Amino acid sequence: MAALLIAAAFMAADITITNVALPTIAQDLDASMASLQWVVDSYNITVAGLLLLGAGLGERYGRKGTFLCGIALFLMGSVLAGIADSVGSLVVARTVMGVGGAIALAPAISLITMMYVPDQRAKAVAGWSAAGSMGLALSPVAAGLILTAASWHWVFIINVPAMAAILILGAMALPPGRNPDATRLDVVGAILSVLGLGLFLGAVIEGPSRGWTSPVILVTGLTGALAIMAFVVWELHRQHPMFEVRVLARRGVLGASLALFASFLAFAGIIFLIAQELQVVKGTTPIQLGLCLVPFALGVWLASHEAARISRTIGAATTLSIGMALVVVAFALLAATSSWESVAAIVAASFVCALGCGLLFPIGSVIILNDLPAELTGTASGTSMLARMAGASVGVAVLGTVLASALGSGYAHADPDAFASGLRVAYWAGAAIVLALGIGQAMALRRWTGPAA
Repeated sequence: MAALLIAAAFMAADITITNVALPTIAQDLDASMASLQWVVDSYNITVAGLLLLGAGLGERYGRKGTFLCGIALFLMGSVLAGIADSVGSLVVARTVMGVGGAIALAPAISLITMMYVPDQRAKAVAGWSAAGSMGLALSPVAAGLILTAASWHWVFIINVPAMAAILILGAMALPPGRNPDATRLDVVGAILSVLGLGLFLGAVIEGPSRGWTSPVILVTGLTGALAIMAFVVWELHRQHPMFEVRVLARRGVLGASLALFASFLAFAGIIFLIAQELQVVKGTTPIQLGLCLVPFALGVWLASHEAARISRTIGAATTLSIGMALVVVAFALLAATSSWESVAAIVAASFVCALGCGLLFPIGSVIILNDLPAELTGTASGTSMLARMAGASVGVAVLGTVLASALGSGYAHADPDAFASGLRVAYWAGAAIVLALGIGQAMALRRWTGPAA
């Protein structure tokens, strides 16, 4: 279990620790906004696209071996990131880390269910979640300390000893196991999902610099959209699909998936923007930025801890609506504070977002699990994780692109006033997107009569 807990902590930490380093990376490598989006989203897109394939590999070839292979790839990607000397090599390294994360995450959950009897599984899963929360809370400060004492490369190198420890502990202690009834791997579905998400969001990311009417952008975006549609059609016609698209016809699954998508769009998008706002516009040091992000992580933990009790009191659907409303309010507050001088106001607004996300994360997942029959538990877990990672990918791509459109081609030496203006537009865009998703979530769950979360 120790190997799984370390994995949870460091993979969660990667979400925030990389964002803290972005302004430093931009200055060192003279990176554009699009380049920074790729540094973050190359990981998010790869995890989202290959997550369900990772689950299939674990079932077919063994959960322990698949998990350890994923950790080994994550370690390799961390080494490559640690020695990267260009944006291109860093993006490649982050992609390798994403492949490793996708292959390791799904088998990790399955290993927990194998290692513990039903009465102890809830406590074990809670331990996994707590380790992730701890990593999320401590990583901003760790990143600040690293960037104060050393180069940004060490933000990635720090993963290496932890991943090595996981490999040793896992090889010795994790139980072997595979599903003898596992179906054939859906390789075509995995390829279509990565291509669709990658090409479509790639067009969104590169649009401001290349021009939205550029033939390259138009062809790339259209090809990505067609690949996404082909993925849906392919999955609908497979006897054993990688992702059971039909479950989205259920009100509970659809509403909760929209909430999870919105929560991670906000979570990843706001951290991406705040990390740059505080350093580029407000002039905070890396360690100060790390301390400013700690309340965000603690807010997620606090709301997640109380989410089940709140849901039992006012209902799961209402809890999700409140969470969505808090996120919209947070975006609006951030849009207002982007023209203020107070760093505390930005931190307070981000804390409101954290509270909203903390309500959405667990309740959305539980609604999906409860809305599907027991034999579709794997589908429920896959749907939840896919909604989260797809939301994170879209959040960084779309909100970063709005900011990039305001800045033009410059970033590392951008004027702080232009940066603040672009941030204000990006935050308002985030508010509008989450509001639209919140309306969809509320409509989907309006007459939902599923079991309590």
